[in-house]
Amino acid sequence: MKHYSIFFVLFLIIGCSSNVSPVDDGLDKQIFHFGNGSEPQGIDPHIVTGVPEHHILISLCEGLTIPNAFDDDNLPGAAESWSVSDDGKTYIFKLRKNGKWSNGDPVTAEDFVWSWQRILTASLGSQYPDMLYYLEGAQEYHTGLNDDFSSVGVKALDNYTLEVKLKAPTPFFYWPFEPL
Repeated sequence: MKHYSIFFVLFLIIGCSSNVSPVDDGLDKQIFHFGNGSEPQGIDPHIVTGVPEHHILISLCEGLTIPNAFDDDNLPGAAESWSVSDDGKTYIFKLRKNGKWSNGDPVTAEDFVWSWQRILTASLGSQYPDMLYYLEGAQEYHTGLNDDFSSVGVKALDNYTLEVKLKAPTPFFYWPFEPL
């Protein structure tokens, strides 16, 4: 029993050692460690449907705005600011100019347009395109009644300005409906 106690103490000393060099901490390599519980089926945000995948995607992706844990007002995410029309149907998002993809390319308004077009493209087979049916023209585009994506209420006004038009004020899109 005495040998086991010595081994355990030695294990604790080695295991708790702070002799880890900064190169070994993973920060310089941008390594993401996450205990997910189970193996994800994939990480394509337009295809996957499970909770394990959701955990990873929430950690890897940032929306236009992010939730605020302290009150109801959303915080800036990929968008540094936004405004909402008086009728609550048109949003103008100003994207951060320093936003980058993992490969260093800039995040642009056209990236958001492409993403929403992709999920609304019926041949992709996404199970949740109806989540975007609150956008003008989204349901018609997805169901094939209209094959012109420019009729859908999402447009890049320039590289860093995204316009989103809703069919009606939609509380879950952003709450409250007050411009910043």
